[in-house]
Amino acid sequence: MSRDGGDRTSGTATSANAAATTLRREHVAVHAPVDIVIEDQWCKSCGICIDLCPKKVLAAVPPFLKAAVADLAACTGCGLCQMLCPDWCISLEPS
Repeated sequence: MSRDGGDRTSGTATSANAAATTLRREHVAVHAPVDIVIEDQWCKSCGICIDLCPKKVLAAVPPFLKAAVADLAACTGCGLCQMLCPDWCISLEPS
């Protein structure tokens, strides 16, 4: 209890909830929408980008199993596919 007779823990809990809500909102705003551009003629179908994407945005497409965007909405824009591609065939561009 506080000096004025009120319960201090409920105010603290309310402040913590407000802070958590604010952090969640800021976290969502951090990810800018991107377009993933894959230069098909440069891709050697190694699968590194597909295997290492944390959100499984890319998939192998027959007949040559080259990388293609399967779920753009899941992309966070982390850039791992672009950084790890040995053929430099992936680029992220602001949409």
